[in-house]
Amino acid sequence: MSTSTDAARCTPRAWNHPNPLLSIEAAFQPALGSHLRREVALMQRIHDSQALLRLLQTEIPPEHRGPGTWMHDALEVAR
Repeated sequence: MSTSTDAARCTPRAWNHPNPLLSIEAAFQPALGSHLRREVALMQRIHDSQALLRLLQTEIPPEHRGPGTWMHDALEVAR
């Protein structure tokens, strides 16, 4: 059984941001799939469509794409 302190400890700081770009509304694990690695489908609400558009139009510099960056490490954990 989790307590409110457990939830607070596991809640990413970005969830408490006053002006979030996105928020996760639901997460689903597929019943069918490869099951070779963990899979999840996220339903996300877009709070600032213009900021999302700017993010998608911006090239990510090479120094933010390699090992040690949050996305690279997150994808490595998923393997």
